[in-house]
Amino acid sequence: MNYSVAIDLLKQDFILARLIEQVGECRLNQVEKTGDLLDYLCRAIIYQKLSGKAAAAINHRFLQKNTDSFTLSDILNTPDDVVRSVGISYLRISYLIFKIFSTTV
Repeated sequence: MNYSVAIDLLKQDFILARLIEQVGECRLNQVEKTGDLLDYLCRAIIYQKLSGKAAAAINHRFLQKNTDSFTLSDILNTPDDVVRSVGISYLRISYLIFKIFSTTV
């Protein structure tokens, strides 16, 4: 994502423009992400509402089960109990499956 385009768009909003003026420019890490978007999506879902250390351990176990270059079909063909055994809740499993189907349609 090109952050400068997003920030320029935010500045067009009356309320956000005033807020940006008061707070200052965005200072978040604006390095554009590269790599496998499926990996980023899965990682984001796994890390959601967990401490970094716990989420990192779960994500590591998940990657060990699926190899570092997993595909959509790898995730869909992994039985729920195997995914559950690495520490991913049934709710997160449903998020993963929902996101996979909603991004492939």
